[in-house]
Amino acid sequence: MPVVLSDSLTSALAAAATDARRRSHRALTVEHLLVALLADAEVRDVLVRCGVDVIELDRELREYLDLLEPRRGGLAGLDEHAHRITARAAMHGHHQNVVVGVRDVLARIPGEPETYAAMLLHAAGVAPIDLLRVLAHGTLETDLVIPEGPWLAIRVYNDSFTPQRFVVEVLERVLRMSVAAAQSAMLQIHRSDSAIIATLRRDLAIEKAQRVVQAAKDSDVPLRCTLEPAE
Repeated sequence: MPVVLSDSLTSALAAAATDARRRSHRALTVEHLLVALLADAEVRDVLVRCGVDVIELDRELREYLDLLEPRRGGLAGLDEHAHRITARAAMHGHHQNVVVGVRDVLARIPGEPETYAAMLLHAAGVAPIDLLRVLAHGTLETDLVIPEGPWLAIRVYNDSFTPQRFVVEVLERVLRMSVAAAQSAMLQIHRSDSAIIATLRRDLAIEKAQRVVQAAKDSDVPLRCTLEPAE
């Protein structure tokens, strides 16, 4: 199945290429790409939620691009870092059977730590997992809010960055589910965006939910788990 790019990502790639040609740069870099991504309101919102001053980020990226030496011969294409980022985003979209968008590309920029774009995000205090959490759930919050009640329900949320096999393994290990039950619960989470995977006595529900949250932190995945009063 061919990879399909969103209109916003197609526009961003075209804008990045236009900028690189205008500057007579030999290759399209991650910095060209991030400048183009910053024109997207969704990207700006994600970065603001991560605590980034997007105006300052844009300024620093453009200053860096101004320092790159112009070269003759026309634009040769993506440099190795930009190529890896777009390839990983495309592969992710293919595996998830989704349209590849600006969010997918943004998520992979911190994975190229040698680039100036990734260094700027790091300097702004953006950890890769923080970016994934905001992209996946719109929040950096990971602490459990514990409601009242003698019985609590554990809800797990779907996202496109946590591997499905990880969800299954956590359900097996923490909830003591069989492989078949864990796979069934994972599919329910995936299809419904979230699902209650257990209703337990208060103390046990808190302990199990905390273990799910800790497992996600330990593995640097944005899997989200919450507690709610049992109906």
